[in-house]
Amino acid sequence: MWDIIEIVEWFDEARDLLAVKNIDVLNDENKSIAELRDLGYERSFLFNEDEQFRYYNEFEECFSSFKFHLRGTPTPIYYIGLYNGKGEISYYSREEEVYKRYWFNMQEFLNNTNKILMDVRQT
Repeated sequence: MWDIIEIVEWFDEARDLLAVKNIDVLNDENKSIAELRDLGYERSFLFNEDEQFRYYNEFEECFSSFKFHLRGTPTPIYYIGLYNGKGEISYYSREEEVYKRYWFNMQEFLNNTNKILMDVRQT
């Protein structure tokens, strides 16, 4: 079970970072943020145990800034962030077995979301 407070808390924590943090992972094939995150786990076999542990920690640290999910719901894990200077939201659709990606104006998203959530904060 979740409520709007989870969204408010996530937004308050992520707002400043979303405005400036670009995904900085090598992406020769122009994959979405969600797909890059999943592909990163396929590369872990290249490391010994200590290297793998460091890799996973750094990898999760990188992508944690972009992750949004409502715990306890069947909704997908969304990745929201700046990618090549544009806002992106992406996720893996289990039903269609494909990654979905949508582009948007990040600053407009942040401003509009902040205005909407301002009412929630005041109640």
